[in-house]
Amino acid sequence: MLFDRIAANDVDRQLLTPQFSSELSPAILATLARTIAGLGKPAGFVQRGKHASDGVTTYDFAVTFAAGALTITIGIDDASDLIARYYLRRTTTSPNSSGYDSRG
Repeated sequence: MLFDRIAANDVDRQLLTPQFSSELSPAILATLARTIAGLGKPAGFVQRGKHASDGVTTYDFAVTFAAGALTITIGIDDASDLIARYYLRRTTTSPNSSGYDSRG
């Protein structure tokens, strides 16, 4: 799973579009890995949405941890099936609020 690979700071760049691979610098990848590592092991991972635009299908996930929550957005290029986008955002929503699955 891409989430685990990013958390380990070890992404298989063959899974990324050439443009996204060039944008995902070692420094950005290290920052993403530190952000994930600082939250501990995921307690819940729930798909929250899916939409398509400009040749990319985007999936939104709510991820909960004992130490907080993240929203992760992954964009898949429709033509190549490669990852074209990956956004990670800390959320202020409580892990036990509506819409999050904290069962693990």
